Formats: sequence, C-alpha cells, structure tokens
Amino acid sequence: MLRNLKLSMVFIIILVVGFFLIPVKSNSQVSFTYTAPATQKSGIIDSLATFNSTLTNTGSVADTYDVDLIRKPPTPVQWWIRFCSSGICWDSTTTHAPIPVSLGPSESGEILLDIKPDTFGTGNVTMRITSRTNLSLSDSITFTLYVRRGDANGDGKTTVSDVVFLVNYLFKGGPAPVPLESGNANCDTKVTVSDVVYLVNYLFKGGPPPCA
Repeated sequence: MLRNLKLSMVFIIILVVGFFLIPVKSNSQVSFTYTAPATQKSGIIDSLATFNSTLTNTGSVADTYDVDLIRKPPTPVQWWIRFCSSGICWDSTTTHAPIPVSLGPSESGEILLDIKPDTFGTGNVTMRITSRTNLSLSDSITFTLYVRRGDANGDGKTTVSDVVFLVNYLFKGGPAPVPLESGNANCDTKVTVSDVVYLVNYLFKGGPPPCA
C-alpha cells in the first residue's frame, strides 16, 4: 500500500515538472512593428498614388497577421483603392477580406496601398494589422491623400510654377490645366486671373490654400 502511494506521488511530481518544462508560446514572445516613411501625399486626378509601409515581426516566434483596409470619411466612395501584400491584392471593386501575412522572427513584409482619385477631395485610408496569435495585438496607420485645385501643371504640388502655368494659359495661349478644374484655385467654377491672384496670396501672403 505504502509502495503504491509512493509510486503515485512520483508520477504526480513527474507530471507537474513535465507541465512546466513544456514550451508555451506566451504573448511576450509575440510582437511586431508597422511603419511607413510617408503618410500624407498630394494626388492628381486619374493618377495613381502609392503609399509604402513595412510590417516586421519583432517577436521570437513565427506569426501570421491579418492586413485589413478601412476607408474613412470623407474619402469619396468612387475613389479606386487597392492594397497588396505577399502577392495578394484586393481593390475597391471587390468585396475584400483581410490578407494573411506570415512572417518568421525578424522577417519583414511590404504592404502597398494604391489610391486613384477621380474627383477633388481628401482621402483617408487606414491599414490595420492584427496578430492571429494574440488578437489583442493590433496597430494601424492612416494614410491621407489630398487632391486639391491649384495644381495647374499637374506635378502633384502647388508652387509658383502653377502661377506661371496659369499666366501662360490665360494670357499667352499656353496649354490648359488638365483637368481644367485644377486651375480653379478659388472654386468659383471658372479659371480666370482671380485664380492667379488667389495662388499668389496663398504662396506668398499666407492666404487660404486652394479649395478641394
């Protein structure tokens, strides 16, 4: 009887010790970083703007992450949006689902966000990353694309070159802005010398920016 009791105690001790020796994937081993070199850009109608970001597994174990897109107001609903990672892409013409990205320790993956605006306005799109190992571990970055009038020469920014472009168009028979509305800096529905004055005030006198 005593011998059986001793054997039972030894067996229990072995089970307890074995339990603590089994490697367990703790949440402290699961971590990642999500970064982007630029989160704001100026866009041009019907031209593709691309935002790059990087997901890095900084934990000590492999993990799979869900990469998802959230369109935030006031992004115009007709703007075309696509995001890609690990060779998988979803765009706004389809019903998208999160893209799974698997990374080993210290591995990184690139995430691309493409936006093609077809109207003036501001687009806000958030990319969200969630760990499948630890669902409470999540991070996100919001990318903003501004498509404003005033970029008369279509180079993606508003500078004195746009003033010169408008002057050439209005007074010297130069080419028209494409689209024409991009030269309508003050949003009065037409492109005139008033838009030149408006841009000069914005660029050199602290006036309001061109309207969206």
